[in-house]
Amino acid sequence: MCAKKRDPDLYNQYVQKHEEELPRRIERAKWQRFLLLANRWENVQTARAFLEAIKTFEIDDYEEIDGKGTADWIAWAEKAITKNDPLARSVMWVFEDVDHNYKMDETYRSTAPWWEA
Repeated sequence: MCAKKRDPDLYNQYVQKHEEELPRRIERAKWQRFLLLANRWENVQTARAFLEAIKTFEIDDYEEIDGKGTADWIAWAEKAITKNDPLARSVMWVFEDVDHNYKMDETYRSTAPWWEA
């Protein structure tokens, strides 16, 4: 027998509490997603500065690692930096990502009501 039939009042209280808490949980999850993107951006800035520091050294392109010379590795790092930069696409992409992906955040998922678990 489902909870709704066993104790409709208790069930309705849980539903009401869940509905009241949902906007706060969504807002908290969106904020966490925004912070995640901010951390990615910060890491990209660090990687970009690190790569620029690497470029200041005298580079011997004759040495290879895994069949790639220094120029290939620099090109790889530049591509990886661009790929991981949340601002490389557009500012609106950041907010679209926040809006569409906040449900992946544990803050939102871990608070599902017992009847949805």
